[in-house]
Amino acid sequence: MKYIEIITLAFVLGFLAPKSLVAQESARKDSSLSRELILEKEYNLSVRDVSKISYLPEIKEPEATKANVEFSNFTIPYELQPSLNILQPADYLTALVSSKKRGYAHLAVGSFVDIDADLGLSLINTSSSSLNMWGMHRSSNGNVKYLQDDEKQKMRQYVSSLGLAFNKELSLLRFFVDAKYTFAAFNYYGFTPSVNSFTSIPLSDRSILKGKNQINNIFDLDLGLSSKGINDINYSADFTYAYFTQKHSGIKEQEAIAWKYFEGAKENILKFKGDINKALANEKRIGLGFDFRNTAYSLPTAIKDSFNSYENYGVFAVNPYFIMEGDQWDTRLGLRASILINQVDKVSFAPDLAFNFRPKENILMYLLAQGEVKDNSNRRMYDENRYVSPLYRVLDADTRLEASLGIKSSVLKRFWFDVYTSYSYTKGEHFFVSSYSKSSDLDLNVAVFEPCYATAKTWTLGTNMKYSLNKIFDLELRAKYAKWTVDANETNSFNNGIIEAWYKPSFESDINLSYSFLPAPIKLNLIYHLETGLKAFEASLKDIHQVNMQASYTLNDNFSFYLKGNNLLFQRYELWYAYPAHNFNVMAGINIKF
Repeated sequence: MKYIEIITLAFVLGFLAPKSLVAQESARKDSSLSRELILEKEYNLSVRDVSKISYLPEIKEPEATKANVEFSNFTIPYELQPSLNILQPADYLTALVSSKKRGYAHLAVGSFVDIDADLGLSLINTSSSSLNMWGMHRSSNGNVKYLQDDEKQKMRQYVSSLGLAFNKELSLLRFFVDAKYTFAAFNYYGFTPSVNSFTSIPLSDRSILKGKNQINNIFDLDLGLSSKGINDINYSADFTYAYFTQKHSGIKEQEAIAWKYFEGAKENILKFKGDINKALANEKRIGLGFDFRNTAYSLPTAIKDSFNSYENYGVFAVNPYFIMEGDQWDTRLGLRASILINQVDKVSFAPDLAFNFRPKENILMYLLAQGEVKDNSNRRMYDENRYVSPLYRVLDADTRLEASLGIKSSVLKRFWFDVYTSYSYTKGEHFFVSSYSKSSDLDLNVAVFEPCYATAKTWTLGTNMKYSLNKIFDLELRAKYAKWTVDANETNSFNNGIIEAWYKPSFESDINLSYSFLPAPIKLNLIYHLETGLKAFEASLKDIHQVNMQASYTLNDNFSFYLKGNNLLFQRYELWYAYPAHNFNVMAGINIKF
C-alpha cells in the first residue's frame, strides 16, 4: 500500500482537479440544453462508487415530501415537447399525494396523435431489497410545416421501453442490477431542396423516403456493487453493457431500390469502472479509480465501404487521488490519465480537483476542475441528435479542462440558489452540418447531419434557483450564458476549416411556476423555455420561446387528471435546421396509483 501511496502522490503533485457538480453536470451534458425535437434527458449509466465522498456536498433544496419507493435509473421518459416539467416514472408514486402504493399507470393522448403511456410495479420494497418493473411508450404522428416553403410533412416518433431494476443491501456491501430494452422508430422528415446537386432521386421519391421509419433497437445493462463506507478500505465496481442497432431506408446504391431498408452498424459498448480507497490518519484518504471502455462495430458487408470512421476503439483511464477533510472544508487532489486506442490522440491527461468551503451550514463555496474523454458512441448520439447520418460515427471529444467556481446557499428557509461560472477546453468538439450542405454526393437521399470537428473553448455564467412556499407556490429558474470560441481547423476541408458553434445557444433559460389552489385539489404549472443566439451553417435559427401550461386535478390518493397546452405562443421554430418543431397542441392524461 505504501508503494501505491508514493505513486499516487507523485501523480497529484502540481495538479488540482475536481469531480463534476452532479446536479449541474446532468443538466448540461453537452454544454447546452437538449437539442432534440424530442427533448429528453440524456442516458446516464449508474455511478454508485464510494469515491463520491469527494463530490461537491449538496445544500438542501426546498422540496415536497416524497414516498420511499424508487424505480430504475433507466426510467427517464421521452418528452415530445420542450418542457422543464418532466414527469419521470420514478416520480409517479410521489407526484400525487404521498402514499404506500406499489404501482403506477399513466396514459395521455394529444392532438397530434401523441400517446404517452407508462406502467410500473414495485414487486419488492423492503429496507434491504427492491425489485421494480416498468414499461414506457411515447409516440407522435402529426404534420409539421417547413419554415423554408410552408409545405407540410408528417413527423413520426415512436419509443417503447421495458425495464427491470433490482437493489440489494447486505451487511458489508450494496449490489444492483438495472436492465432496459428500447425500440425506437422515427423518420427523416427534414426539408430537402427541390433543386440540388447532391442526388438524382426525384422529389416525389424523396417524399417517400421522408415517410419511411428508421428503426433502432437498444439494450442497456448496468450492474455493480460497492462497500458501505464503514471500513478503512472501501471499493466499488460498476459494469455496463450497451447494444445498439440501426436499420435505415434511403441508401443510394447503383442497382438498388432507393428506399430499400438496409442494416446499419451494430454497436457493442463494454464499460467497467472501479475505485478503491483507504482511510489514513487525520481525516485523509488515498484512492485509485480506473475505468475501461471498449466500443466494437459489426458492419453490413454489402455496403461496408460506405461507412466513415467505423473502427473499433477504446479508452483506458486511471485516476489516483488524495482527499483531505477539515471542519469546514474538504479537498481532493488527483490526476486522470487516459490511453486512447484507435483514436486521433494516443494519450490524454486531465486534472481532478475539488475544493469545498462551508463558512456556514447552509452556504457552500466550491472550486472544481476536471477533464475526460467524452463518449460519442452511436448509443449516445441517438440521445443527442438521432438525425445524424448512420454512415458517420461521431468521434470522441477530449475535454482537457472543465473548471467551475461557484456558491450554493439556502440561507433563506424557502429559497435555494446556485451561482457559478465555468470554463472548458475541448479538443475535437463536434458540430453538426446538414449533409446536403457538406457533401457533393450524398449517400442518403434525405436530410441528415454530419459532424465537423474543432477545438472549442467555452466560458459560461449561470444560475439555478428554487423557491417554495408552503406547498402552494413553487418557482424554479435555470439560466446560462455561454460564449464559445472555436478555433479554425486547417485539416478540415469543409468551409476552409472555419467552424462555428453551430446549434449552441448563447443564452438559455427555463422557468417553471406552479401554484396549488389549496384546499382545492387543483394545481397549475407554467413552463417557459428560452434559447437565443442559435445558428446553423445554413442560416441563423429563430430564437425559441416555448410556453407550456398544465392544469392538474387530484381526485384522491389514487387518481389525478391533467390537461396540457404546448407552444401557447404558436411559435414556428427549428431545433435542427430543416427539422421544424410542433406548433400549438394539447394533451390530456390520467395518472393512477395502485
